[in-house]
Amino acid sequence: MNNKIINTFRHGDPKTKTVLAVMLAGLAVGAVLLIVSVVAGVPTLTFISIVLLILDAAYIIGTDFNKEAIEREKKEKLRAAKKARREQEKRERKENGDDEPGALEWISSDKPDKKKNGEEDPDENGIDLKDPKKEQKEKEQKDKGRLAKYDEAAVNKVLVQYKVRQEHVMILIDSCVREKIKETPGFLWKDKTYAYILLLEEEPRMIKFPIYDFPELKVRQGVSSRPSEEYDDFKNDSYVARLFTPLLPNYSSGEDPRTHRSVYRKNLYGIGPDIWCTSRSVKNILNVLSLNVILTDSRLNSDTYGKYFKDVYTSRLLFRDAIFSAAEYKDEVLTILTDLARNSDNDGEFVENISQLQMNGLIPQEYVDYATQKRKFYREAEKQGRKKRR
Repeated sequence: MNNKIINTFRHGDPKTKTVLAVMLAGLAVGAVLLIVSVVAGVPTLTFISIVLLILDAAYIIGTDFNKEAIEREKKEKLRAAKKARREQEKRERKENGDDEPGALEWISSDKPDKKKNGEEDPDENGIDLKDPKKEQKEKEQKDKGRLAKYDEAAVNKVLVQYKVRQEHVMILIDSCVREKIKETPGFLWKDKTYAYILLLEEEPRMIKFPIYDFPELKVRQGVSSRPSEEYDDFKNDSYVARLFTPLLPNYSSGEDPRTHRSVYRKNLYGIGPDIWCTSRSVKNILNVLSLNVILTDSRLNSDTYGKYFKDVYTSRLLFRDAIFSAAEYKDEVLTILTDLARNSDNDGEFVENISQLQMNGLIPQEYVDYATQKRKFYREAEKQGRKKRR
């Protein structure tokens, strides 16, 4: 019990300490009353003091003050969150002109004081007289889309406001169900623990995710698309549209074998909690995040295809999406083939992998010859090493 009291006074919150202090004071008062009642010979006072002592002691012994403090903290946080939500809803209603007290005053026969609310009185027919220039400007901005408000000065202001690091890159997010993002430009940066994305929506918004929980760049191939119905905000002339247009998706077209109609597809690349970005954003993403590329929803995710086949296939995909240059693509494939030649457990495994790559058109004959020569080199080096050990 002594340790419990000491720990509560040492680590408890102010309210817990106050409650415990009051109960200890009650114990002291009860003890004094007991002594006085015994000395004075007053049975009623003795009974009261004993009851007080028992109740106080039972409360102190039976109460988990640490648990109470945690529960109280949870309740206070919940109240604070509810209050913040109410304030936010109130602000949104005011911004949206919803029908709360004051919003419909113009219906009353008593006209509001225009000096008081800073608006023109409606005319006698109930028509609200507004500034036509302001209305026209608002209409033009709405027609231009949600990005029209972000000119160069506004973008720079938002970058400063959200403390975006200088080592940031631009990305274009196609979709994210969890964060309710659709066709939205953003700025990506990181610190030691988190990756951050500042979204340019109707109002700027920042999201983050732990880097080490999401070490992969996921690839969704051939997502069905309708270019004419996508990225409407980038079909209007605005500063942000001009800035992010180079990151719009790469679309490929083909014929649906069943309907014989033209179909369009795009590849999407996922970071963090399924934040799917356009292919043209990937170079920027890889400049900030170190990620392993993996295929999702692909026929290649079966045991029929080996690791080296998947690696070369993925490299070709990145090349076709202009993420790799021709030189980078070549270096990547040669690195994979060198790894295959060095690490195959036996010649049969090497031949099986290299044949699968060639038969599926992923590498030409000269690359087969390169890998075969590398295999011979490593086999000879291995034999020489065994001879020396003997």
